[in-house]
Amino acid sequence: MKSTHFAAALAAVLGVTSFAAAQDMIACSWGGQIYTIDSSTGIGSPLGSAGASSLNSMASNGAGTVWVIGGSTLYTINTSTGAATPVGATAGLNSVRGLAYQASSGLLYCVEDNGIGSPDELWTLDPGTLATGLLGSTGFPGLQGLAFTPDGRLWSWDVGSGAGYGDALIELNPITGAGSNVNPSVTTTPTSGNFQFLTSDSSGQLYSGRSELYKVDKTSSLWTLVGSGGYSDLRGCDFTTVSSCNPVFYCTSKTSSSGCVPYMQTSGPAGANTGCPATGACDYSVITLDVEANKPGIIFYGYAPAAISFMGGTLCVQPPIRRTPPQSSGGSGACTGSLTLVVNCPGDAPGTHVFYQGWFRDPDDPFGAGLSDAVELVFQ
Repeated sequence: MKSTHFAAALAAVLGVTSFAAAQDMIACSWGGQIYTIDSSTGIGSPLGSAGASSLNSMASNGAGTVWVIGGSTLYTINTSTGAATPVGATAGLNSVRGLAYQASSGLLYCVEDNGIGSPDELWTLDPGTLATGLLGSTGFPGLQGLAFTPDGRLWSWDVGSGAGYGDALIELNPITGAGSNVNPSVTTTPTSGNFQFLTSDSSGQLYSGRSELYKVDKTSSLWTLVGSGGYSDLRGCDFTTVSSCNPVFYCTSKTSSSGCVPYMQTSGPAGANTGCPATGACDYSVITLDVEANKPGIIFYGYAPAAISFMGGTLCVQPPIRRTPPQSSGGSGACTGSLTLVVNCPGDAPGTHVFYQGWFRDPDDPFGAGLSDAVELVFQ
């Protein structure tokens, strides 16, 4: 199969910031209590005391490390006990109101409060060296919380400064720090004016709150209650990686010219769509189903998810992408084709997250190609 169209299109796509898929949340209160929260219900429970107070922000790298900042000190949080361990002083940062981890750089991004009426600033903080850098003014004086979404965009929440209402959801330029109001027609209410954190799940859904958990729409700036209970006065919250071993399906398929909606499926010793691949076992496959029949195709993969407009659909895997050998989809009728790849022969190192998506030729499509949704696997 010639895949020059695919390669050329892929080369034109810019990479996006990676993120870690997660199911559970960890949070901190101003007084130093650490909680775990069920993101589907909003119900939380105490994990333990951090042993530090004035905690006003939190970020996770999705791989087991959680940071908080209290005053001008960076801490790591033990995700089993909640105990805080000091990392060191944060030069130039004395009142961090939002914290977010950027996987591509390994840096923490910080919203620094400049006092009532003064625009907040966006900074970077290296958690290894504690080096800090000012990126610029956000232009907004009441930002709380900070979150990267899978497409590399950076968000914060404006609660306002002193009396009056804030501007709700703000998008920040991660290079200059400049902020823009997502929906000027929406301002905070007594409820949303109390939002103190902002975080994103693996699909790019934003969450915020303080004594309740809300979903926030990135287009409208509006918020919807998820639930509450078991915590109060949260100032930081983020998603953490869980150890459950099952595939995670995400992203959106592109409907083919014949109306096929291709989708990913897995097959292993535990059955379809269950379990994770064991390195070197050669017994676990990813399969793209409902493909146009008898067309050349590939299953490609990478090490972070994405959500990029691509060939009339969505590229769900972050470049750089590994392309597997071409194969025929087979089949004998509309939408009966499939593509198969054995992924753990030999496979990646245990603990590696790998993201897969199917691509196939679709001559009657304006872009000449079809795309499936995607699946994330964790090698064991």
